[in-house]
Amino acid sequence: RDLHPFPPRRSSDLGSRSGEYPRWAAGRVLQESLRLIEFSNTFRTCAVTGHLGLPTTLDRVASLLAASEERINQPCLLNCEDEPYIAAVLGCTLGLTRHSAWTDPLARGYNPRELHRRLDAVTRAIRWQRMAPPFPAGSGDVDLDRERLVDSWTFREGETWLPTVHGKTVRQSAPARVTRNMPLPQVGGPNRPFVLAAMYPNDSVAVATLPRVQADEGFSYPLADVTLTLEALRPLVGIFGRYRSLTLRTPALGKAPRLMAQDLAGDEPVDITPRVMVTATEVVIPGDVIHEVGLMAARPGDISDPGMVLRLAI
Repeated sequence: RDLHPFPPRRSSDLGSRSGEYPRWAAGRVLQESLRLIEFSNTFRTCAVTGHLGLPTTLDRVASLLAASEERINQPCLLNCEDEPYIAAVLGCTLGLTRHSAWTDPLARGYNPRELHRRLDAVTRAIRWQRMAPPFPAGSGDVDLDRERLVDSWTFREGETWLPTVHGKTVRQSAPARVTRNMPLPQVGGPNRPFVLAAMYPNDSVAVATLPRVQADEGFSYPLADVTLTLEALRPLVGIFGRYRSLTLRTPALGKAPRLMAQDLAGDEPVDITPRVMVTATEVVIPGDVIHEVGLMAARPGDISDPGMVLRLAI
């Protein structure tokens, strides 16, 4: 099924809706998707608009993961299209459509995030997936925040393939936090990004923050203090996006770990141990360290958000 991000064309009240996937067509679209997932190896969350692609994709992925939680023998992998950091953190596959040659000025309205200049993000996501491969939708526990953040955009002609929304403000909500196989992270700050985290079957952990968009403000990237609670010290942590700080909270460390970090788009690890704060139960990484290391191998002109891997050794 082609899962468009908006209600049918006959709808006239697009701006009054939240875009919540489970409510689409009174839940029939979600139920039909789940029936397809039962016999599919891969399920594609499908087309979105350039402006609301992140919250739309996140809401679909979160809804499908939560609804598939008890189907433990289901082998289906979710394909979250062209959202590399959602895929990297939530264990999805990718269906990439960006390309460096997509520079037609007439297509700029369709490409507000300039994806042709965000190719390093693809490299980072795929390199992380070599270490932490995607895993089936029915594998493990899923936790969704009851709070939903709402993004919005007023579409002008030439900004979307759906002409019925021209001149309308469309709102899309998604869970503020989404996790697989671990508790919801703590998120502090006056303005919050979407925050995702997961523990993979091989015990790797990944976390991401995602930017926001509002019709009256445009795109923004709120910086937050994010805290992950881990049952034990994990050897590999994938860190994507921008932060004020990231705290890894664990049982008693015993002794201070050594922290090696590497831009996933590069090949050179660096020792960041002197730049972090370590207590008996916490490792606190400043956001500027994540930003610096996570972009260390950025290609000239690339505007991807940071992405790095952290190795902790006692």
